[in-house]
Amino acid sequence: MTMEKKYIAVVSIIALIVGLASAIYLYQIMNPPLIFDHMKTEELTFTSYAWGTNNSYFNMTVKNTSPTNSDQETAIALVRINNGEWVTPDTPVLPYTLPRGQEVTIKVISTFSSGTQYNFTVLTAQGNKFGPYTKTAP
Repeated sequence: MTMEKKYIAVVSIIALIVGLASAIYLYQIMNPPLIFDHMKTEELTFTSYAWGTNNSYFNMTVKNTSPTNSDQETAIALVRINNGEWVTPDTPVLPYTLPRGQEVTIKVISTFSSGTQYNFTVLTAQGNKFGPYTKTAP
């Protein structure tokens, strides 16, 4: 084989590899893997609240508003008050599995001072944080 033919063969192989790589890249851009359609997405919405007698506890109701293409359940793991330590509420027993579309009332027992603003954050078992849900004690 002459040097010229070898050169043409090498260039042809390189062009083929570049063309194939480009085709694969474009295919992946135009057709993303199906796994992305089924990724778990969690969404919680704070729907209501109530202060307990003498501000001795705080009830907050959260709803699992995750999209329909997401995991059907969200596991609530912990609650945090004012960016302090994560606490385990009195009810429900955590972790609490909340089906999509359902609500649960979380009761946090603490001594809350009248006129003080409190920030409540909910942590899920997947590590997602929702909040802060800010309310001022009466």
